[in-house]
Amino acid sequence: MSRWWGGLYRCLTPRASEALAITLEPAEGCAPHPELSLDAEEEVTKTRFDDGDLFGVVDAHSHLFAHLRFGSGVHGAPFHRLGVARALESCEEAHGEEGRLDVWGYFADRGEEVELAALTPTLVSGRAPGFNYSTDGYPSSTHWPSAPYSATY
Repeated sequence: MSRWWGGLYRCLTPRASEALAITLEPAEGCAPHPELSLDAEEEVTKTRFDDGDLFGVVDAHSHLFAHLRFGSGVHGAPFHRLGVARALESCEEAHGEEGRLDVWGYFADRGEEVELAALTPTLVSGRAPGFNYSTDGYPSSTHWPSAPYSATY
């Protein structure tokens, strides 16, 4: 229902005084949303070279909302209100069985290995000519995340 002019609501009942009152109550026994654990552990070795340079790895930035910019072309999300299983679910609906509907990813990921003879029929059909990648998502995620090697993920 949404409020409208003169105390009326957009619903089957025309007057607010006749509208159904809804009360939300906490529920018990609900399954928790699956989330990634925060228990990663690793030894970090700090290295400073003789010339003063430091050695290490840092993720200096991230593209938290890139999945919104490209629509179904890029799959996955940095988070989802229902948990990691929904944020990183299978992409088969968008990219088809075996990732064959991801034509952009098919050509972009292969670079110079792409056979130009396959370009026209692939673009016309909208399907990669063969197996492109596994589309399963979290928790197995066979193909992804593989950002350094994939234009789609």
